[in-house]
Amino acid sequence: MKVAVIGAGSWGTAVARLVAEHADVALWARRPELVEHMRAERVNPDYLPDAPLAARIHPTADLEEALTGSEAVVMAVPSHGYRDVLAEGAAAIGPGVPIISLSKGIERDTLLRMTEVTADVLAGHDPSVIGVLTGPNLAKEVAAGQPAATVVALPSELEAARLQHLFMSPTFRVYTNPDVVGCESAGALKNVMAIAA
Repeated sequence: MKVAVIGAGSWGTAVARLVAEHADVALWARRPELVEHMRAERVNPDYLPDAPLAARIHPTADLEEALTGSEAVVMAVPSHGYRDVLAEGAAAIGPGVPIISLSKGIERDTLLRMTEVTADVLAGHDPSVIGVLTGPNLAKEVAAGQPAATVVALPSELEAARLQHLFMSPTFRVYTNPDVVGCESAGALKNVMAIAA
């Protein structure tokens, strides 16, 4: 199985490491020089320098290459760039491929959640396989193997169960939930509440 993780920031890299326990991962980064370093040194020096990249993680700066043939797409792009990156790669994503957002945010101009942006950009894509992975997770802690829990939320229970297995590790507990709106909204709102607190 091949999974595309689009975005090689700290959370995208941490999730790529989790997925690589179960599948081959194409890890897309915008900057070719970062990709070259990850290929040569097997570590992401800018975000998780202490977390080695498994052999099953294949860094690339070619978005089409990352997406083509992927059986799941994990969008680890910040909300302000999410739409543009997804639109750029849209032609390489099959209509029934699950798309999971890691972005905890709302699109500034439209106030759409990232799953709504996904449905907007990929008109005709199966809405039951568009979802979100969200929880009280810090990339460095997850990458270090500290115990953590999260939820994968999407309408399709079958796909949720499959993705639950994909993200799960001995120290990373994944729950499923069909309430995409609630889970995604809570992920975005908790940042606002944390700042206020």
